[in-house]
Amino acid sequence: MQRSDGTIVVCGGKEASDRERVPLRDETDGAKSTDDGLPRAPNVSGLRDCSRGCIGLGGKPHEIYMFDIKALPPPPPGSDADRIAKGEIPAP
Repeated sequence: MQRSDGTIVVCGGKEASDRERVPLRDETDGAKSTDDGLPRAPNVSGLRDCSRGCIGLGGKPHEIYMFDIKALPPPPPGSDADRIAKGEIPAP
């Protein structure tokens, strides 16, 4: 059964009182509804509150430059690159 205020009654008669029902979402989401002395769990997720709607598209990731090391020409004989490749001198 659904009442005119949007409350869905699963198992209750005419004598069901307010203390036996679950409050509606609009009754618990406002600042006025949380000023009732009941303890509330803090939001510790680190994300912003999206209860009123969030649209977040973010940005594109940084470009990744791909290159083929095998396509590079061999270093000239006797050059620093050649000597580093052979292990004769340490890389800078």
